[in-house]
Amino acid sequence: MANVLTSTTSVTNAILAKHIEQMIRERLMATLVMPMLVTQGDLRNKRSKTWSTTQWGEVVAAGVNETTSLEAQEMTLGKADITVGEVGAVLEPTDLSVETSGITPEEYADRGAKAIRQKMESDLCGLFTGVTQSVGTTNTELSLDTLIKAIETLETADDEGPYFGVLAPRQVGAYRRAIAGASGSQASIYATGLVDPRIKAIPGFVGDFLGVPLFRSTHVPKANANVDFVGCFFSVEAFGMATLRDVRVEAERNAKARSTAMVATSVYGVGEIEEARAVKIISKVAA
Repeated sequence: MANVLTSTTSVTNAILAKHIEQMIRERLMATLVMPMLVTQGDLRNKRSKTWSTTQWGEVVAAGVNETTSLEAQEMTLGKADITVGEVGAVLEPTDLSVETSGITPEEYADRGAKAIRQKMESDLCGLFTGVTQSVGTTNTELSLDTLIKAIETLETADDEGPYFGVLAPRQVGAYRRAIAGASGSQASIYATGLVDPRIKAIPGFVGDFLGVPLFRSTHVPKANANVDFVGCFFSVEAFGMATLRDVRVEAERNAKARSTAMVATSVYGVGEIEEARAVKIISKVAA
């Protein structure tokens, strides 16, 4: 847990803390990218730290004669487990700083929301490095062919989608430059314009590539000694996020220190569910 002594407005009662908690939730929903694109598990009131989801085996249909009885086929079921943990941040303004700064409780809410949001985004994007399927070449610029190959990889794995793409800002820039350099007739087919308006409303949306909504995130990880970014194309069943507790804000008065600690916490976990439903996209960091 991060502990920061800083200048904010004093909040000394649970009512105002609850007000800030609601604002933090609203800011999280207005700024998060990855949680909107993955499978969600709810552990609230479940008395468990682990969320499990089924991994289905293959079911094969076959032709049968009219008088032939069908035989039940054997199918192996697996499961993916996601264990939650607690994260949080503490801001503790002194009375003197409160009385002289004029900083509002809403500004504190912004800081708390940002800290938790960045942690969630970073944890989910960090899953990209563990994906086995990969397209792109180390220390090489992202190309449209690489993005096409990513879609083909998912389709070959019989992933019906829909697909999403999350890329680093540098990768988004390379994509835009590639589109701008394409001929008019060729460029016109890249963006279908058929993306669901609800998906377009998700923060970080930058357009679509052959029907795949693309999103930008500064939390896309690096790999290969920080030479490459690791973006990802995936479907919603590829990754999961389990939540036991939403954002909670509490105020704790420290009279001896003449300060008030504001504590923001959340309990969640992230993990991979179906590896075949994701493909990481490697491209260089340096311009």
